[in-house]
Amino acid sequence: LQQNLLLKTADVVYFFAYCNKLYRHLQIVGYTDNYSTLGCAVKLGKNNTRYISYFVELSCLINCVLSRCSVKRKQNFESAALCLLVFGVYLQPAVTRAVGIVPDAWMQDRYYRYYGVVTGFMTNLTNLEIDKPEEYSQEAVDALLDNVDESQKFNTSPLYSTSYSAVTPKDEQVKDPTIIYVMDESYWDVSELEQYGITFDTDVSKNLHALQQTSAYGRAYSPSFGGGTCDVEFEALTGYSASFLPSGSKPYQQHVTKPMFALPSYLKTQGYQTAAVHCFWARYWSRDTAYPNLGLDDFISLEKMHGVQKVRRHYWTTGLVTDDSMADQIIGQYETMKAQSDAPVFLHAVTMQNHTNYNKDNYPDDQRVKVTEAPAGLKASTVGALEDFATGIRDADAMLGRLTDYFSQVDEPVILVFWGDHYNPIDSNYDVFTKSGYASDSSADPRLHQTTLLMWSNYSDRAVDLGTIAAYDISPVMMELFGLRQPAYFQFLGRQLRAAYRANTRGTILEKDGTASNELTPLQQKWSDEHWLLQYDLMFGKGYALSRMGLGSIAEAQIDEKVDSFSENRKKPLATARGLCYYYLALHTHHYALLCSDEWRAVRRHPICQWITVCGGKTNFGGNFTMAVVSMKQLLEAGVHF
Repeated sequence: LQQNLLLKTADVVYFFAYCNKLYRHLQIVGYTDNYSTLGCAVKLGKNNTRYISYFVELSCLINCVLSRCSVKRKQNFESAALCLLVFGVYLQPAVTRAVGIVPDAWMQDRYYRYYGVVTGFMTNLTNLEIDKPEEYSQEAVDALLDNVDESQKFNTSPLYSTSYSAVTPKDEQVKDPTIIYVMDESYWDVSELEQYGITFDTDVSKNLHALQQTSAYGRAYSPSFGGGTCDVEFEALTGYSASFLPSGSKPYQQHVTKPMFALPSYLKTQGYQTAAVHCFWARYWSRDTAYPNLGLDDFISLEKMHGVQKVRRHYWTTGLVTDDSMADQIIGQYETMKAQSDAPVFLHAVTMQNHTNYNKDNYPDDQRVKVTEAPAGLKASTVGALEDFATGIRDADAMLGRLTDYFSQVDEPVILVFWGDHYNPIDSNYDVFTKSGYASDSSADPRLHQTTLLMWSNYSDRAVDLGTIAAYDISPVMMELFGLRQPAYFQFLGRQLRAAYRANTRGTILEKDGTASNELTPLQQKWSDEHWLLQYDLMFGKGYALSRMGLGSIAEAQIDEKVDSFSENRKKPLATARGLCYYYLALHTHHYALLCSDEWRAVRRHPICQWITVCGGKTNFGGNFTMAVVSMKQLLEAGVHF
């Protein structure tokens, strides 16, 4: 009785709240005088496809209410229509994109506001579909790792013949250096444009160019363009390829939901202390839940930062933390960790200062880098946006100089890896690239995926040309360069880099000679299949490779996580559903005060809600809450108890 009452109440509350929301949208566009659902949908669809999903959702809700009131309807027709809608549209990413439903993993609340709960929920389901490799088994994983182990018995030429590990006797090599990762937002060496007719009034990359003379340098092939920072970060920290995951999914939000193998978790087994620093809100890209699962024990996000400087308030009204302040945060966190323990440090940092969008008004004239020469036809707004971007590159270069100056003076060996996550359009177009001849107007152009990469240390001054490597090879190559003990999975990636390709990302294959193609040879296909087999085992499978790599502690953590979650679920009362109904009401009537209630706090801590948010991410208010309600209602209707 209690379940039925709650479910009927939720239906009624949501139905009227939704109708109110829809009516307000119709008032805005001036169609409140036309109550023909089909007519409104056609009219609105010509201008904004999101309104079509509103009417689809409204129809589903009406059917839901009518069914609870036992109103007769044509079951066969509606079932067929529903199947067509679900399997022919919602679960077909190509179709949803064709009708204008664009995935928005960055802000799920915005996605749900635009397209509604039903559309948002159903389209997000495609991000969870993971196909197990046909040949997946313990025997297949063991056979792959046996080949890796066997290859280590033979002396092969080093990947880079001038690297520290190649020229330094093994018994003299540093064993456990501190490792600092800095992924700089939107960074690439913009001074490269000077070869294409665009010049600046200052050397924006003077520290980078100086460090390239004594460091390993090259490019990282990014899986992203114009956004998707977490995809690049995920690849660099794990060695996993985002290309194997469903299109549109974001690994931190949908897939990094349990402890798993990654560079930080591996280094912890080698005695390292680990932490991350990011100067934006912890919940974005769900870093607050993903980082611990990757082995990062401490996370200093914007909420914990004090006294930081901010710039670029024209577009970002609250401003973005400067790279100079990020240098302070990185150095401060390093010193804090060393004061607590003598153990080596792994510290991962992600900046924000140079995030898109770009506009000359983001900096005062006396602080902004100036373009002194540009190709004919480049709009003034585009030149201004380029000046904004170049100013950020100059400041990132200054941060790089500060960090290397500081760590060159510490009393322990340190490796610093610095790279950019992705390119962006500048002034919302490709004119900077096309009019200069730097690249084409396609976001798939390989030139627009190769960001600047630098690997520096305070105990080696050997220059090494890395060429271009995939973002998922950053950690294996770093360990190879400096002779660090690698897990078998990274050894596999090193063999793949030698034998198959430099990158296999989003349908582009970067060949060993640096040229790009779109077709895998049979040999390359074999390496790609084996890569996915190991990645599947470590991310979604049984974790057979973990014990082989001596990482049983990660496997045990995965088991403990499942047991703890199951035990907690059994303890939670069914009354939790009432709290979920409150969220329904709060979200769709914009009564956010309800979210501060005790019911909210109780439900937010419920493990089943944390699991459900995997479907929609945990980026902001909105998507994850509405999805949690829908999912919890469905589970309750199915008779599931917690």
